[in-house]
Amino acid sequence: MFRSRCLGAALLAAGLMCASLDVRAETPPRVLRLVGEAAGAKDPVPAAFALDLIVKPGDGDFQSRIEGWFAATAPPATSGAVSGSCVEKRCALTVELDAGKLTLTGDLLDAAGPVAARFALKDDQDKPAQSGAAILSPLTGALPNLGDLAAPDAIDAADLDDLLMWAHETVSSGSAPGDEPPSSFQRESVATWQNGKGRLATGLIFTSDLAELRADRAAAEMAAGWKTLGDKSLGWSAGYPSALLPNASQTGAEHRFASADGKAVEAVMKLTDGRGVDTAIEAVGIPATFELCETIIGAGGVIANIGVHGTKVALYLELLWDRNITITTRLVDAVTTPLLLKTVIAGRLKPQQLVTHLSLEDVQTRDLGSGDHRERLRRVLRSRRTGHPDLARGHPA
Repeated sequence: MFRSRCLGAALLAAGLMCASLDVRAETPPRVLRLVGEAAGAKDPVPAAFALDLIVKPGDGDFQSRIEGWFAATAPPATSGAVSGSCVEKRCALTVELDAGKLTLTGDLLDAAGPVAARFALKDDQDKPAQSGAAILSPLTGALPNLGDLAAPDAIDAADLDDLLMWAHETVSSGSAPGDEPPSSFQRESVATWQNGKGRLATGLIFTSDLAELRADRAAAEMAAGWKTLGDKSLGWSAGYPSALLPNASQTGAEHRFASADGKAVEAVMKLTDGRGVDTAIEAVGIPATFELCETIIGAGGVIANIGVHGTKVALYLELLWDRNITITTRLVDAVTTPLLLKTVIAGRLKPQQLVTHLSLEDVQTRDLGSGDHRERLRRVLRSRRTGHPDLARGHPA
């Protein structure tokens, strides 16, 4: 009887433990947005700042993990990625600033009004630089002189990368982003774009900024005649600038086909009397274009893959095994540069058709993109024109 009760108690305790774990695992992330004031702070710690955070379940009961973004809400601009943890309401956050590591501690979780907090900065040598008191409050409206933060679900990492690309800003590297929230790397690019627009470079994502970025993308796509391929719901999508296709004939292309209508294979095979092409260059990096190359390659042909693939593709050996084809892959490098230069010297390649020539005077007024890289380029060119001594020694100004 005693053993039966002990066994029952043990099973009940185990069940309660599993239920607790299940609740933690199913708790969805939530957004925590705070504004802070640190009256005694000195540069590089801002006296006024905002925190755009995501709260996730922690490893144990009453624990939470926090990640997000920190930014000054008044000049001078400073911002950085946030990470940290909470036990019940007590939180300890770390902000990665250029000048060092800033920590914020206080009862920040579920704050219904202003709460007392402490800040401390360690320099890049990990030595204490300054510390003091701060007040943090829930963000309940627009940030003064900046605007309303976009809703948490207003944009994901994939869409933000696309907007940044059309804005000529740096985008994510490596695997393509998905439906996760914007990364700290992307927020740095947003800050660069904001700076190029003459705004405070916060890296915070505002409703007005998204509206402007989307309008600029739409205008740029229209100018380029952008045609979309694929479907995001199927796991991939891409596109091409159809307005630029007519220029291809000037650089040696004899025939041009737009694959969006699904008739490219039929057109290529008709053109080659059913034989297929000698060389098919895959330069997009998606399943549809690689499989198209497999379909149109002729016997003894070469499929040269230079596209960057982020997902698996099908290799149709049942169609290719008897064609004696070659598939090549390679990273971008400079090994073939000597051959490229010889091709130019021999007149087989006309770089004048591929390169836009600008005088140094034109560069000062032409649109070279946005952000600090544009100003650095212009500064170097101005220095070259005026004979800056650093350039004479081979060191760009």
